Amino acid sequence: MFYSGILITSKPGLFAPAADAVAKLPGVEIHQRDEENLRFVAVIEADSIQQESDLFSKIRFLPEVADAALVVHRAEGEQAPAALS
Repeated sequence: MFYSGILITSKPGLFAPAADAVAKLPGVEIHQRDEENLRFVAVIEADSIQQESDLFSKIRFLPEVADAALVVHRAEGEQAPAALS
């Protein structure tokens, strides 16, 4: 499994729609919300690096999202390259 912790900033006035859009994506879970600063933290969980990358791209290009930044990446299990474990 591959995991990414990401910090997402919504566009002004679109915090709730941004969080809802992200939460609806399979393999993505929101863990922390800071509506005052338009930011929230989400974790992507995917079976492959490609799936993880695709989800990150989907989040970055949602119309409600101003920015998405990778904060941490972790790989676990047999598929994990040694450098990412």
